[in-house]
Amino acid sequence: MKNKSRRYFLVAALVLIWGIIGHRIYKGMQPDEKIMVLNDVNNFLMPKNSVVLDTFSIHLNYKDPFLKNQRKKVVQKKKRTVKSKKTIVPIQFPSIQYTGLIIPKSSGETPVYLISIKGRAYLFKIGQTNETVTLLRGDTKEIEIRYREKSKVIKK
Repeated sequence: MKNKSRRYFLVAALVLIWGIIGHRIYKGMQPDEKIMVLNDVNNFLMPKNSVVLDTFSIHLNYKDPFLKNQRKKVVQKKKRTVKSKKTIVPIQFPSIQYTGLIIPKSSGETPVYLISIKGRAYLFKIGQTNETVTLLRGDTKEIEIRYREKSKVIKK
């Protein structure tokens, strides 16, 4: 009878231990669902700048104690005359490429020119302006453009 009661006690202890182990494994696999409560939303979204600038100025309006017997030399500065020169800044054209021509089937419509300015493609008609570039004239081989009052011919 002693052996049977010990056996029941050991089986119960074994089931209890394996139950605790199984419960810990199950809880370890579950994601933690914690709800974060924000008291102040503005502080969370825009953190405070913790850098505070320390500004100060030094006012040196006292005599130098080591220069008692020496006199200060007065140095007169020469006035410089600055002549204003008008310098002509050369106009630098942006990177412009003539990439193609679209001719409509009907004869009454004007052709559309494909021009790439700074890597972006634009459709131009004669007299149209994009990014301060105006198309003056064009044909299948070349176009003439104006950029800041300067004209330039670009070949295909």
